[in-house]
Amino acid sequence: MEKTKNELQEWGESRETSWEVAQAIFEFAENDEKRANEIWEDGIYFDHFNEIKKRAIEINNREDECLWWGEERISTERDEMQEFTDFITDNYSAILNTIRGKSLCS
Repeated sequence: MEKTKNELQEWGESRETSWEVAQAIFEFAENDEKRANEIWEDGIYFDHFNEIKKRAIEINNREDECLWWGEERISTERDEMQEFTDFITDNYSAILNTIRGKSLCS
């Protein structure tokens, strides 16, 4: 069952976490609270941390300068390097296939 914004705020506050991060965690956990707790506990070491961070920033819509995941500060500012990294991550397979199709010694 999907949590309301109030429930997400309460869940987040009890963990010193922004409600946007809480919502992104719950979306990723498919609203499974046990899984959401595991994800939160893993924090920045969670394999999909960047996906959750990106979603939390989308939810925030740049209203705040930063978000919090426990003690971890998440900047909502996007720099060129982060945009480049996101592009590479999102398009890795296509880029790799393009490189594989080209001769590097032509």
